[in-house]
Amino acid sequence: HQKGIEDSRDGFPIFIDAVKKINPKVFMFENVRGLLYSNKSYFELIIKELQKLGYLIDYEILNAVNFDIPQNRERLFVLEAFLQSQRCLHLLP
Repeated sequence: HQKGIEDSRDGFPIFIDAVKKINPKVFMFENVRGLLYSNKSYFELIIKELQKLGYLIDYEILNAVNFDIPQNRERLFVLEAFLQSQRCLHLLP
């Protein structure tokens, strides 16, 4: 079961700290689809933190089987681009 913010394995605080330090123009992460449903409030918190840093966010649930991979596996993919790099958004199908 996903515990969201209560999960001791939660890597998002470290991830957000790394984004603050490195300040990349574009980056992405993937996670379980449940982050968008059963832990939506935590997902929204993560997105707000990244938006505060000046990033535009695009996300989509993609299934590996739709990319010729013999596995029916849905994952949440999140793409972020710094505001000055708006043309990088909407790369997800």
